[in-house]
Amino acid sequence: MYLISSCLLLLLMPAVVSTFPSGCQQGVNCHLPNCFCSTFEHFMKRSDIPQMVYFGLDDAVTGAAYDFYKLLFRKERTNPNGCPISLTLYISHEYTHYDVVREYRDLGYELAVHSVTHSNINTGEKVLSEARDQKINIINLAGANPEDVVGWRSPFLQTAGDSQIDMLAQLGFEYDISFTYKRAHMLEDNPFPFTLDYGWPYNCHIHPCPNQNHSGFWEVPVNAMRDYKDQFPCAFFDSCYNRLATEELVYKYIMDNFLSSYDGNRAPFGLHMHYAWLLSLHNLKGLDRAIHDMMQYPGVYIVNVKQMLEWMKRPTKLSELSSFEPWGCGLTTPTPHITTTTTTTTPRPTTNSATTTPKLTTNSATTTPKPTTNTATTTPKPTTTTTTTTTPKPTKNTTTKQITKPTMATTETPEPTTLSQQSTTKTSEPLSPGPIPQEDCQQEGNCHLPDCYCAGTSIPGGLPVSDTPQMVFFAIDGVANYLVDVILGRLFPTSLKNPDNCPVSATFFVSQAGSITMYLTLLKNRGMEIATKGISGREFNEQDVLNDEMKLQLSELGELDIKPKGWRSPTMKPLGDGQFEKIMKNGYLYDSTLISPRENAGDKYWPFTLDYGWKGSCAIADCPKAAYPGLWEVPNTPVIDYRNLYTCSFVDGCIYSPPTANDTFNFLWNNFKAHYQTNKAPFGIHLRLIWFSHPFYATNLEGLQMFVDKLSTMNDVYILAIKDILQWMKTPTSLQNLLINSPWKC
Repeated sequence: MYLISSCLLLLLMPAVVSTFPSGCQQGVNCHLPNCFCSTFEHFMKRSDIPQMVYFGLDDAVTGAAYDFYKLLFRKERTNPNGCPISLTLYISHEYTHYDVVREYRDLGYELAVHSVTHSNINTGEKVLSEARDQKINIINLAGANPEDVVGWRSPFLQTAGDSQIDMLAQLGFEYDISFTYKRAHMLEDNPFPFTLDYGWPYNCHIHPCPNQNHSGFWEVPVNAMRDYKDQFPCAFFDSCYNRLATEELVYKYIMDNFLSSYDGNRAPFGLHMHYAWLLSLHNLKGLDRAIHDMMQYPGVYIVNVKQMLEWMKRPTKLSELSSFEPWGCGLTTPTPHITTTTTTTTPRPTTNSATTTPKLTTNSATTTPKPTTNTATTTPKPTTTTTTTTTPKPTKNTTTKQITKPTMATTETPEPTTLSQQSTTKTSEPLSPGPIPQEDCQQEGNCHLPDCYCAGTSIPGGLPVSDTPQMVFFAIDGVANYLVDVILGRLFPTSLKNPDNCPVSATFFVSQAGSITMYLTLLKNRGMEIATKGISGREFNEQDVLNDEMKLQLSELGELDIKPKGWRSPTMKPLGDGQFEKIMKNGYLYDSTLISPRENAGDKYWPFTLDYGWKGSCAIADCPKAAYPGLWEVPNTPVIDYRNLYTCSFVDGCIYSPPTANDTFNFLWNNFKAHYQTNKAPFGIHLRLIWFSHPFYATNLEGLQMFVDKLSTMNDVYILAIKDILQWMKTPTSLQNLLINSPWKC
């Protein structure tokens, strides 16, 4: 049916011909479905145009983001035709978990290409290599159909101009979504997607832009949003100069921009973002409210970019969209396609775990804002009722659904508590898990070193900051293989000593599969700490698997006379109380799985014992709920990326990777100072193996070396393994006494 309606529209088009930039005339020298002129006004009547909303999420796909997408794009949320809402993932290769990508594929999300290396891809040759290889990766490793992988976005929106479009077309891509359009005010319209038959007609904000003609190739402009003050453009939804400090501001920002399209020319409304923005609970809640409320407006469809372009090729009236096949619900699981084309080398997938997965609860008592036709600066605000959910009156489109399901628009979700707010008690069984005590933890009152230390920012032993050593620990995740030589040689040569003249050390959280006995022995002989993360190094989802791998790894390392003191779950994903019970049962000294809050300023958290449990916010479910007397927790304090925008638990896993050695040094130095210039809580540098194994990161490794070299010149800085830091915490020793009576006694 949609073909008939589209043909009728095309027949009518010559009667409504308009002139567009660059000499393009729709229906005269440009004909759908293969050509569409750049325009701010579609030839269809505004009332017939669906308001398309699309999400474009960039970068590596990891399990850490799964709960966010599962919440925001939950299956109960459907478009007026009854089909699930969707989104587009622009996937870069490094750190991507392709088993997770398969799950998204099966949910009907669009899989698109965002390069292999996520580097500055500014030549045609680079585009050809990166786009080709990552498309092959998505097809081979995620089982995508080749004909479905048709979209490309350049990292950092830096393009290769006309060469980029030529290479993408050669590789069978149908669209690019890398070139930015910025309007001056909220009330101005955004352009519709168009084909590049007549080039890019707008201002070029990041040079070069395509000036030549590229027949039939679609360009989806990155229409920058306006910030909530309508002062500055935001090319990425999550990169505004005016920061969004509250849920209400997030909600207002999204709804103002949405309404500028809905009440304006109905150009597709795109939200271009990175999942790390969702780590803040108020961002997540504000976006969730906005998605709910946008869906109450008649004629709104949340679709992926590929679906949006199918409509652009065959414009179909809003009243006829129930039979528009590209937006149908025929989700099938494609057969993995194996190609013989050479792929890029695939690093072992790892997860950037700088994630917060808040649990929002639904509230069925929500009043949905009634849509208006006011200007874009008016944002409806839902109010709370006690019984019903009111939805906008549907249009004549008979397929528009009545929304009666519970909503989250006014959900009251408590903010996470900090570790220092926890309440505590003594358990009757000091060496066994127990319930969280009722009394607060009081250091040297009901909690005594060396066996108990309260969570918080206080310096052990009551030492003054000036007489406290700044301890730095490297926590390196991965297998013990040939890269051990690289790490020891580049970062920790035998000549590198701490101020007490003892060798520096680091902690290696080792997965057994792939580790080589020779390198495990080398680490042991060099005085490095070997801690464990299981056999496979893959995320645990079942307690019995965790138990089996923990016991087996301890047994195998025991044969090498290695007795691990520390445990970290792969991808920083804890398994709740079951995990911590097994850690205690197997005689570990500490766990280093949980992620602590990260404040931009102020004192940082010290390691602490779980005598009084963990009552902070849980970055990744599931956190322990019981008390574990005598078991230390060494929390991961996230770092701030080099642009000072996002937090990241692994320094080599930030969304914005430092591009140069100096940028890397400054990134590490600025995060170090956040500890050194406050309470000198231990500064952790959490690394995977990518900076040591991939030539692209050679400059990052150089910057890391510069940072270690700088630390080695400071007489109050000690580079230690985690177990050594805990030894100091059990017997706090002043800086001046460390040279006389060091707890490490090398």
